[in-house]
Amino acid sequence: MGSRARWRGGFTAGREAGDDGGGDLPRILYVPDLAELLGRSEKAVRHAMRRGLLPEPLKLAGRLAWRRADVLSWVSESHGVSRSEP
Repeated sequence: MGSRARWRGGFTAGREAGDDGGGDLPRILYVPDLAELLGRSEKAVRHAMRRGLLPEPLKLAGRLAWRRADVLSWVSESHGVSRSEP
């Protein structure tokens, strides 16, 4: 079962009514979640993180994690930059 199915399948831990518009995303995303969201492999996400191309991660119980709000903000900023015309 993919993590996207987990998000839709009643995964409510860490989600609250009136959140920041993340839809079905959990409040904390781990490497597999971020990889699926970005359409990349977990290895590609780890390499991008090491190169500083992703928002600064947190360490939760020894695992890399990102806050949903940080990821959504980063995605909206990066799309705005890539779609802007000179």
